[in-house]
Amino acid sequence: MKISKLIKIIKEEVNKLAPRIKICKGSFICRDNDLISLEGAPKIVGGYFDCVNNDLPSLEGAPKIVEGNFGCQYNGLISLEGAPKYVGGDFSCRENNLPSLKEAPKIVEGHFDCSYNDLNSLEGAPKYVGGIFSCRDNKKKFTKEEVMAVCEVKGDIYV
Repeated sequence: MKISKLIKIIKEEVNKLAPRIKICKGSFICRDNDLISLEGAPKIVGGYFDCVNNDLPSLEGAPKIVEGNFGCQYNGLISLEGAPKYVGGDFSCRENNLPSLKEAPKIVEGHFDCSYNDLNSLEGAPKYVGGIFSCRDNKKKFTKEEVMAVCEVKGDIYV
């Protein structure tokens, strides 16, 4: 089933999404729902995908392609497993509990922000970021050189 409008999920009865659609031409918002899983989310989102402020340990079940921004801040994430491989806008996984960037998107056309996590390494970081790369306030203080060694960044780098 395809849909071309904004979809906003407001306080689901259970802690997970029920399978609804495979392709969302617009944006998909499921923030602030105490979700513990993204199973049932669309596989392709033409706008932005917002799963901010839930209780997600990982991104399993998340869309594989997001044409707009992807926000997953404030979830307590311990893994990026299930993250989209391509994000056409910004990708923010800041303010979680991530020990690594393994399974992060490979291509982020906009900004990439992994600040305020528990990162000791940039292994798994995107191969390409079209905007700013920010990795401030992690367990390890990274250098711009370390970022440039793992990722082609077109914008500024904040460490």
